[in-house]
Formats: sequence, structure tokens, C-alpha cells
Amino acid sequence: MLWGGIEARAEAGADVGSEPEGAAAPAPHGRAQPGVPAPGPTSAASAEAHTEPGGAPAAAPTPAVNRYVEEAKKRAAAGRCDEALEELSLGEQMPGNPPEVLRDIHLVRGVCAVAAAGGRLDADARREFDRALKIDPEATLPAPFSQALRDLLEAHRQHTVVLRHEPIARVAAGRPVQIRATLHDPAHRVSDLILAWRIDPEDPFTEVVMRPVRAGHYAAFLPLPDLENDPRPLLVDYYLAAVDAQGKVLDSVGSDFHPHTLEVVPAERIEAVDLPVAERPPPPAPPPLYTQWWVYAAAGAALLLLGGGVALATARPPEPPQGSLGTFELPLEPRR
Repeated sequence: MLWGGIEARAEAGADVGSEPEGAAAPAPHGRAQPGVPAPGPTSAASAEAHTEPGGAPAAAPTPAVNRYVEEAKKRAAAGRCDEALEELSLGEQMPGNPPEVLRDIHLVRGVCAVAAAGGRLDADARREFDRALKIDPEATLPAPFSQALRDLLEAHRQHTVVLRHEPIARVAAGRPVQIRATLHDPAHRVSDLILAWRIDPEDPFTEVVMRPVRAGHYAAFLPLPDLENDPRPLLVDYYLAAVDAQGKVLDSVGSDFHPHTLEVVPAERIEAVDLPVAERPPPPAPPPLYTQWWVYAAAGAALLLLGGGVALATARPPEPPQGSLGTFELPLEPRR
């Protein structure tokens, strides 16, 4: 069987636990092609959409099933990687693949890369496993795969640094904004977690060391200037980088060449929907009734109607005037 050679090499310790080459690649997204029917319920979330504003993993939704990816797992576990890769090419075209499906696509591709390399964890296998771990730092291979393959992935995970952050798009001016991130670093390779930012694209980045707030969670404040009644928004570039003691970048979210852009707008113009849930202000209370003109208009109309009704009810019926057609006074002549 194909996996026999892999198991033998893994037991002999070939390339198990070797250090990753370079930083992990960013998590890709599934290609959505119109007209391809979905086999089951899927979510339109991206590969990084399941983190809260601080980078903490959000509650996982009900896993969606991509039947092509499920079939690819079975064929890859059976050593039929050519067929598995064909199934993956169909599965990744399904619209709206959720993160767990994207994770499995990279895991299966990594397994097939290991098989193609004769059981070694080469650069292609590392890249695919890194992409899977970027989506889910706790990713594992399911039971159909051999124990040797699962051990290979676990050894790679122990030396892999995964930095995660939910980019912020818009904030209010005049107050610092907190940048939060999570770090997966089992081997404690990271020396510092850096937040780099700049306002002028021509200026160099200013670096700030992020501080741990609890295990695996880091934060730093980004100072924002007051716009001083300037209606134009201010754009701030920033990125995050996990570096070792020698200054080597082990993983990053953005970079100095491709930073994230944060839009700073006047506080009175920012909409509550643009703020994180924890920072959204409560909805404004409705104005008091006594300040509404229509209340007084309705009350005046009601008083007029009431007064008119009382007047009609208490008025006496009109009496005809004397000498009118209502009363006749005829002279009485004596009878003869």
C-alpha cells in the first residue's frame, strides 16, 4: 500500500519535526463559480471570518459538508492521490466553502504532497499544512489517515507559529484603538509580537511591542490623532509580525509591502454598525413627547372637538320671533 513507505520513514524519524521553511502562507479562499450546484448547506464566510474582533476564535457554526472534499479524504487515505486531487479541484469550486472545508482541502493537498515526496515533509507539504494551520491551529487528520501521517502533521504543528488578527476597517478619531491578536506558538519560538503602523505612506513604520493580556492573546494601543474638524478621513497603514530573537519574521498579518488600511473618521460621522459589538453605543432614547409639535396639535384638535360637542348638547332649540310666521294674531270681531 502507498502509505507503507510513509509509515516506515516516519517510524525511522525521517523529516519528522523539522522546522518550517519561512513564514506561513496566508489562508486562501475557495473559488466561487456561478452555476455550480451546492451539495449541501454552506456558509459564505471567509477563511478568517471565525475570529472575534480581538482575534479570539468565535463559536464554531454547524460544519458544512462538501461531498467532493469528503470523497477526496477517502481516496487520499487509500493512497489514490491523483483521484483525490481531482475531487479537490471540484470541491474548491463550490461557492461559499466555510473555513473548515478550506482547512481540509489544504490538509489533503499536504498529504498528497507527502506521498509525492516519498513520505518526506517537503516544501509543498509544509506550505499546505501551514495554510491549514493558519485557518485552524488545532487542525488534525481524521482517523482514515495513517497514524504516521497524523504524527507527521503533529510534529510540524509543534514548530509552526500561527498569528491571527481580525483586521479593523474603520474607527473614530481622537482616541486610541486597541489592536488585538492571538498567537499559536507551542515551541515558544516567538520573541516579540510587533504592531507596525504609519499615517503618511512616505514615512517609515513605527513599531510597538504588543503585550500579552492572557495566554495566547496580545493587545496594543494604536494612537489616533484628532481630525480637528477636517471632514476628510485619515488612512492608517498597519500590520502585525511575530519575530524570533534574531528578528526573523515567523508569521505575520499583512506586511510592510501589503499592510492593512484603517480608516479614521470624525466621531460624529462614524456609524454604530462600523464599531465592534462590544463598543457599539446603545440606541438613542426617543425624544420626550412634550417636545413633539404633533402632540400639541393633536391635543388642540381634541379640545376643539370636545368643546363643540358640549356646546351642541347644552344649546336650547331656537324659538320663532313674535310676529313671524310662527305666531298669528288675528283680530276677533263681535258676532252680529
